[in-house]
Amino acid sequence: MDNYEGLEIIPIEIKSKGAQEIARYILDLGLAKSSQSIYRTKLMVIGYENVGKTTLLDCLFPLFDEIKSPYFGFNYLYYFSLEGKYLNQYYEGELFKKYVLENKKWKIEKPSLSSIILEKVKEPKEKIVLNFENEETRDQWFKRLKRVILNSATLGIEVNTHIWNSSTLNHLQTKDLETEQNENENESEEKRDQDDHVEFSTWDFAGQNDYYNTHHYFLSSRSIFLVLYRMDQGIKGLESLDFWLKSLSSHLNQNYCDKNGKPFYSIIIIGTFLDSISDQISDENLRKANVMEIYNKNGLKSPPSYFEVSCSTLENIEELKEILFNISLSHSYMGEKIPIGYLTIEKSIYELRKLKDHPIIEIEDLISHVRSQFQSSFGIEFVKRALNLLHEWGICLYFDEPIELSNILVLDPQYLTKTILGELFKADEATKQMRANGILQYSKLNTIWNGPAVLINTYLTLLEKFEVCFLLEDQQHGNGKENENGKKLIIPNLLPDPEMIKETKINNLELMKELEEFENSVSNQTEKEKIINKIKLIQKGNQRIASIEYDMKIIEDKLEKKWSTTIPLETIEIERIFSFNQVPSEMVSRLLVRFHHKIVDNIIWRRGALLRHFGNKNDNILCLLEVKMKENLFEIRIRGKERNKCLEMMKYIYEEVKTVSKNYGGVRWKECVRSPHFSKGLIDLDDIHQDCKLELKNRKLICPITHFPIYGEELLFKTGFLDSLDQDNIGTFPSLFPLFSINLRYKKYHRK
Repeated sequence: MDNYEGLEIIPIEIKSKGAQEIARYILDLGLAKSSQSIYRTKLMVIGYENVGKTTLLDCLFPLFDEIKSPYFGFNYLYYFSLEGKYLNQYYEGELFKKYVLENKKWKIEKPSLSSIILEKVKEPKEKIVLNFENEETRDQWFKRLKRVILNSATLGIEVNTHIWNSSTLNHLQTKDLETEQNENENESEEKRDQDDHVEFSTWDFAGQNDYYNTHHYFLSSRSIFLVLYRMDQGIKGLESLDFWLKSLSSHLNQNYCDKNGKPFYSIIIIGTFLDSISDQISDENLRKANVMEIYNKNGLKSPPSYFEVSCSTLENIEELKEILFNISLSHSYMGEKIPIGYLTIEKSIYELRKLKDHPIIEIEDLISHVRSQFQSSFGIEFVKRALNLLHEWGICLYFDEPIELSNILVLDPQYLTKTILGELFKADEATKQMRANGILQYSKLNTIWNGPAVLINTYLTLLEKFEVCFLLEDQQHGNGKENENGKKLIIPNLLPDPEMIKETKINNLELMKELEEFENSVSNQTEKEKIINKIKLIQKGNQRIASIEYDMKIIEDKLEKKWSTTIPLETIEIERIFSFNQVPSEMVSRLLVRFHHKIVDNIIWRRGALLRHFGNKNDNILCLLEVKMKENLFEIRIRGKERNKCLEMMKYIYEEVKTVSKNYGGVRWKECVRSPHFSKGLIDLDDIHQDCKLELKNRKLICPITHFPIYGEELLFKTGFLDSLDQDNIGTFPSLFPLFSINLRYKKYHRK
């Protein structure tokens, strides 16, 4: 199709897949016989810990409720709102009293199924009794109040749904989507379409480094991204902003808007702790300029918004609400026509959440429930198309790729993010010790996921399919308790890595010197003790690094025995290099999980592995995969005695890299070959191909480092490409790779 005029109401994901998917979607609309316009978006909040993500959401989405509260022995009907740390009490529409719930200065309890008591523990003492209509509302308030009072950190990802009615935002709804649907079930389609409201699915990402390993599964378009940094931390705050913007640049497609200029997603950079910044007016322009420099450096194309707020004083919070509402309505997917059948499937998902012990089911179970409860019969392809859209909204988690995940549905994203992933990557010291160096004993998993073994195995299967971790294959054989105790869970993104070890040792050494010098110059005993404690922490860290270094040495020794520095006699070696614009660390981890069945002798580290040809247990065909993070390179070398088997292995590696990279909208890569004049000089294979088409006098191919001229045919000949493909066997190779898109170094040695 040349254009989509007249199809604006069809979801962007459907339009991006071309004419066939558009046709199927139109048929879905016909099958459902009716449709509904939907106004939904994700609000994804990211940034380091203690930057104020959760507090900002609490300010943006206050709780409102009518609460009967005893006052002077009588029950009066009061309106309460909880906005950040402020508990506001209204009477007859007027503010009656404002309570400031200072951090850790109040205690909270639930004396009954419908009440909460707040009591200030310091003078002047106060007591607040809140009585609710039901236990569900009380629990919602208790969870928010407890978080505010204790200032507790988010674990994993906190997912909630909020509804904003009207652009004036005078009446902010905090009902969840399920409640709203039940109330509106009998309303006409016309009335629902006329409602001026937006449903926000808010995703509060934990900022600790340990949790970052899981964030990439949930970043998606159809979102407003709030990227937070602390303005009071100066350069350190800007560095944290750089980290998160780089992460977004790898995940988001740079085609950020449709042909009409309407965005698929938006990015708002928010500086927090405005109340801690002195001389705000004169510095704001400079701060914004620094932020924009970082933003542009990371190659993001979507024009960002910039805002500064204080959650302590609520400064600029109301203005931010208006901006969020207006930006959300400007997105290209607002008002899309959705088949009623999709919404029926959504309702079934909510019902199954309550019925199932854990929210991981097969799609067939969902279809059976829809058929039995709603007398609706949908084919599996219809259901999968619906789930793809519901996933984008944050209602459930569903992935049609890889194929292993395409028949699995996670009913509740919160369960996966907090219970399964959140507990595994918990930042507390005890959990860190259990998964030290990226290896976790299978027998310890019941302390992380407190449940029956069958449930633990379900979690592991899911996490392997999500490419997070895997069990060591060579320790899964045999029967009995002894074998169960021998199993080990491998988390590739936490494994040892030589570069990481080197950098950490250098940083710790420099920091130790600074602290020791500072200790000698300080006379205050309290300050000395603080410095001593910091030195002890560094020493403890050095002990851990020594342990990691020892593990890495074992891996290196194994690798040396299997993979010599020189190519063995009678052996062929072929090489490919993939050059990326950037390499997200978790992308390497996902690739290693996909390769885990082919790992030789457990030779795996954070940025590489030694693999064998599938089905080849004699290690006749070996592949060394090494990732150079600083250079953004994947280096792949394959050795063996059979050229065709080597090419099969290379084809497999190529397809796996291509599959994983599809998950990153901002990642681009090309195939390269090393310059014959300088090994670090990489030449794009497409450039070689184009240069070889020219007459010799017009050739321009040169080494990018030395600028010496390069004769393309000679380079391809030396790699073995032309030499190995004659007229008799040329048909065997193009089926594996496009012509002139392979980097081969073909060497065969014969005994004299």
